Amino acid sequence: MGDLDRLGSMDILVNATPVGTKGLAPGLPVPETTVARSKFVFDLVYNPPETELLRAAKRARIPGTSGLEMLVHQAAKAFELWTGRPPPVDAMERAAKEALP
Repeated sequence: MGDLDRLGSMDILVNATPVGTKGLAPGLPVPETTVARSKFVFDLVYNPPETELLRAAKRARIPGTSGLEMLVHQAAKAFELWTGRPPPVDAMERAAKEALP
């Protein structure tokens, strides 16, 4: 039994590693059995928008999201802090998605 197996179930699994990032080695940052024990998967990788980790979560019927959402909301908060105006979040999200190959 590995160290991750000893954790039991978890509310959220967060990938804060570059594993799964386009141009790097593909794969999962944790075993698929660990993914299946979570209630939500947040993969901070945003390129590609759907990583192997998110596909594993989908196979296990676990909801998840990519790092693109976090990236957009960080940019939106920065926009608000710098300009004092409400950020155009929808336009920012569209632009981010269009910019990804």
